[in-house]
Amino acid sequence: MKLKKFTLSGAACAAMLMASSSMLPAHASSTKHMNFDEIVADAEVCVAAEAVSINFVETASGVQTLTTFSVQDVAFGPAGSTITVRTDGGDFVRNGIALSEVVAGSPRFMAGQSALLFLDKSQTTDDYAIVGSSQGAFAIGQNDSVQLPQTEGGLMDIEAALTVVREQRASGVGGDVR
Repeated sequence: MKLKKFTLSGAACAAMLMASSSMLPAHASSTKHMNFDEIVADAEVCVAAEAVSINFVETASGVQTLTTFSVQDVAFGPAGSTITVRTDGGDFVRNGIALSEVVAGSPRFMAGQSALLFLDKSQTTDDYAIVGSSQGAFAIGQNDSVQLPQTEGGLMDIEAALTVVREQRASGVGGDVR
């Protein structure tokens, strides 16, 4: 069986790309750089947690991901045994086509992934947002290590990181402590 060769001109490729991109809403945003002191001071809650489920929802402003975490330890603030974090972007199906909306600076989690999360409670829903977008999420490695900024001690185990966070929060460094 002989296969036919099929090529598209540059104009045809551009037209297909423009048509497919018009299916997705365009968004622009910027996030103010925060130092670690500001992240700690601005957060209502800080937890070490493992992602256990991930769901996607389409909203008027675009796709959002709802990641439910099993809370392993609480550095500060009120937190139950699970906590749901809402982030911009995610995967979805529209008109039978699988799409992914990626938002720069918005973290993505996978089930089984652990992180040290600095969170603010939503005013309108039962979920949380990460302080400073991805700036308030620190991956916890398989050996239970986390990379904090060098000014805070750099790479350390999660227990030491939680101690650093608790001490910094108690000292009130970086601004008002809620």
